Amino acid sequence: MSNPYVGTISGSIDLPINTAGNMNHMTYADAIYRLQKDIRLSSYSPKEFSGKLYGNGHMISGLSYDGTSGSVLDDGVGRCGLFTVTRGNAEIRDLVISGTVITLSNADERQIRVGIIVGNSYGNTKITNCSVYGGSITCGDATKYDQGSELVGGIVGLAEGNTVITGCYVDATLRAGGGAAYCGGIAGAAIENAKITGCTTWGDYKSTARCHGQNATNGLGYAGSIAGAKASSATISDNGGSPTLAVGTYESGKHSTATGRPYAIYVADYGDLSKKWNIKTTS
Repeated sequence: MSNPYVGTISGSIDLPINTAGNMNHMTYADAIYRLQKDIRLSSYSPKEFSGKLYGNGHMISGLSYDGTSGSVLDDGVGRCGLFTVTRGNAEIRDLVISGTVITLSNADERQIRVGIIVGNSYGNTKITNCSVYGGSITCGDATKYDQGSELVGGIVGLAEGNTVITGCYVDATLRAGGGAAYCGGIAGAAIENAKITGCTTWGDYKSTARCHGQNATNGLGYAGSIAGAKASSATISDNGGSPTLAVGTYESGKHSTATGRPYAIYVADYGDLSKKWNIKTTS
């Protein structure tokens, strides 16, 4: 009998997920994948996803990733999470994630989008009734002056397109540090028509931004209980929770001075992405 998880299919298919091995073959765009029991990932490579994953209240644990930039696509941006990218009509619901540990150095000083469930959500992605317990993301080096940027979220690093995140819960430790840093309990940032509603967060979220160089245009440090920042077109509403720490800071680096407000602070649910400070450089 052929392996239903390997090969090509036409039309939709419904597949059970019983092992970590099954998780490594979730490649069909039209498939519905249903978790049948709790799974511990001992060897798993984060990947793109455009199908439907129904967790049925089961838990995925043991995801650990330690690297430089995650999965770097043609646009030069690094992405990391249980799924690096979701596209099309991807849907993830009723899933519990426990104990994920993601560490990215960003030594290449590029942009990185990292979330515990999804690094970067596009299209009509829907994430519903998912919970994250424990675990951590550490992205970038908060002690270093660089030109990189990090978007770190408990659910999604960067939510864009028509992404809808509903009824999710996060209790984790999240750190973003670099030339520009965005850290949020649910999303590092929400842009375009993304919507985040009915979510609750606890935990510890912190961003630290340090910039340097003759053309230092970064120097943004945002942290929020729901999102590090949002565009005016995105929607964040009816959320709750009380993080133990949610703070964003900016520190001007070598050969640069800040004009305007010299730091960003935690502001209710999110930072205002429209407020971009001008960073003047000196020789």
